[in-house]
Amino acid sequence: MANRGETAAGRAEWAKAGNAPLHLFELHFDNNVVRATDGFRSVEWPAGSGNLYLANGYLLTYEGIEESLELREGRVRVSLSGVDQVHIANTLAQNYLDRRAVIYQAF
Repeated sequence: MANRGETAAGRAEWAKAGNAPLHLFELHFDNNVVRATDGFRSVEWPAGSGNLYLANGYLLTYEGIEESLELREGRVRVSLSGVDQVHIANTLAQNYLDRRAVIYQAF
């Protein structure tokens, strides 16, 4: 699914050395949504929404994402490292398998 309607100006911006891609992650639990980013600072998106993606520096990798024109359920694995024990305990206290996860790519 190349290009997705990107413009020449957008491609030029993407190619600049000062731009750094980042990811915004949403993990949906029963009682809350955890938002985080692998960027170097926290990001509010969309602007003015109050949805703050906290910069935590713990993200290592994610895998298993496949794009398709078909509407279907997918699976993804997110690997973290060096996470504070409080966050681990909070996650393990919830039903964390088969939950909705949303990953946005931005720059």
